[in-house]
Amino acid sequence: MSEMNNDEIKIIEAILNSSKVHYSDIANLIGKSRKTIAKYLDNIANYVEHFDVSLIRKRNVGIYFEGNISKLSESIQENNILKFNISKQRSLDLLTELLITNKAITVQELADKFFISRSTLENNLKAVKGFLNKFGASLLTTKEGIVIVASEREKRRLMSELISLYWGDDYLNKERQLQMKDAQDVSTNISVFFSPETLIKVLNALNQFKKISGLKMSDYEYQSLAIHLTIAIERIKRNEVIKFSSKNSVLEKNTLILIKVIEKEFGIKLPKDEKQYLNIHILAIQSSLTTNE
Repeated sequence: MSEMNNDEIKIIEAILNSSKVHYSDIANLIGKSRKTIAKYLDNIANYVEHFDVSLIRKRNVGIYFEGNISKLSESIQENNILKFNISKQRSLDLLTELLITNKAITVQELADKFFISRSTLENNLKAVKGFLNKFGASLLTTKEGIVIVASEREKRRLMSELISLYWGDDYLNKERQLQMKDAQDVSTNISVFFSPETLIKVLNALNQFKKISGLKMSDYEYQSLAIHLTIAIERIKRNEVIKFSSKNSVLEKNTLILIKVIEKEFGIKLPKDEKQYLNIHILAIQSSLTTNE
């Protein structure tokens, strides 16, 4: 069964309570773009199938459920989905703790920190292991405790994914215009990875880059690049740089433009391997543009 986030739960509740809703109703409810809402509706459609319910979307009619909704309503009322999300949230918090801790930490220390039993913690750690495996990382248990085994590149990918999961896709999409006070509102879970000031400077640099290069990016590509740059700059400052194993490629014109803007904005020189990793992002964006034309 697919996993529902809090916004998707809100949408389900709105349809159950109103019988029929429209995109504009959902946008007002959760404050997300039409593209994001469509993705959420796809997830909901898959989810409600397990209750023998269909999600119907008809132009000029609305969005509604067909079928016996009693079991679905009961599931929402009993908070089964929310309970699952609490467990998922704790697993993400555990993963964050392990990522930012540079030494082994015992199961008991983690259980005490999160105010849960050892058995509950061990169940959450199973989810953490599954998440790590997707990124080529692993969880090692030694006599000193538990520690994540991952390269710098894998750690950054994990951080990027965690930030996306914590953040959703609303924070970076406020017309891509952020003020310093917005940065102060970054949740504690996210801010352990970078300072709000670094994020603001990255977004300013990206907006400059877009104007100079004329390169078009989707919201997802913009967010991914912003997260990558923010994490990279913070870790470069701590001398935690990526070692690029592949053969060095000729840097794209747009990559060179972005490097120049970033180096000027932050007063730093990007290492060669970091430039290569940035080039991969730019190539992916350019490739998606070619595919969609």
